[in-house]
Amino acid sequence: MPMTLSQAFLVSRRLREVALSRSMTIPLKPVLLPSEMSVFGFLARKGAPALVSEIVSATGLAQSRVSNVAKRLQKRGWVEITTPPEDGRTTSVKIVDAILGQMQAFLGRTDDAIIDLLTAGLTAERKASVALGLGILAEHLEQQSTSQKPKNQ
Repeated sequence: MPMTLSQAFLVSRRLREVALSRSMTIPLKPVLLPSEMSVFGFLARKGAPALVSEIVSATGLAQSRVSNVAKRLQKRGWVEITTPPEDGRTTSVKIVDAILGQMQAFLGRTDDAIIDLLTAGLTAERKASVALGLGILAEHLEQQSTSQKPKNQ
């Protein structure tokens, strides 16, 4: 069955609501804003320092937003920001080691509660189909975000 634009917006809004409600269980305080989660999640998945320009390409956030997020995370003691003396135009961001392992474990976990919240009232068979479809869609979107340079937002 083809999806209409209004259905796509509804699905998008509901996925965001559920993801944000579940992100409240992140083992860091204060809770991250969505843009902070995008940057932090990218750095945690990468597990290594990343240039601001690389984060911009991967997240689709504007360069200024990524820089501001990195500064906020640095003030919390969660990331280190370095600028090589030989090239002051590039900035690298890295999650501090004490937090990196904790975030990688959190971001890599599966959360059945998300699927349960999204599929309440469906049969087990339909719930499994939705879970499979969303997993495939998530993998596809992650591949797209790393292979295409999104527009800055």
